[in-house]
Amino acid sequence: MDKNCGKTITMNGDKLPGTFFSFSSGTYAENLNCTLTIKASTLNQRIIVVIDKMDIACNGDRLVVYDGKIDQEAILNKNQSQQCGRSKYYLRTGISNTAIIQFISNTDGKDGSGFMILVAINFR
Repeated sequence: MDKNCGKTITMNGDKLPGTFFSFSSGTYAENLNCTLTIKASTLNQRIIVVIDKMDIACNGDRLVVYDGKIDQEAILNKNQSQQCGRSKYYLRTGISNTAIIQFISNTDGKDGSGFMILVAINFR
């Protein structure tokens, strides 16, 4: 994930129907604000996001997944217990063909190993 900050990755059914993202080191860095955009190649596709592993300190560090745009109303994992801790769950974009994954960490010295996210396209 940290090597893809600020990037947009377009997925399609032929060359890239799915992939995964995690951190390149054993723990995530402090004071990180990393945004990754996952876009489907056609408007009738949706993005499935599976949080397969998560170890994020719950004192300001958080993982937020948006449907189409960074906006409070577009947050897919609104429950704060899904934004940190050790939960496993899945989400699906419902309105757009784009998922925006944002990870934010603070500088309090508490961290974790981060997360592993699996993403794939899905037809609505």
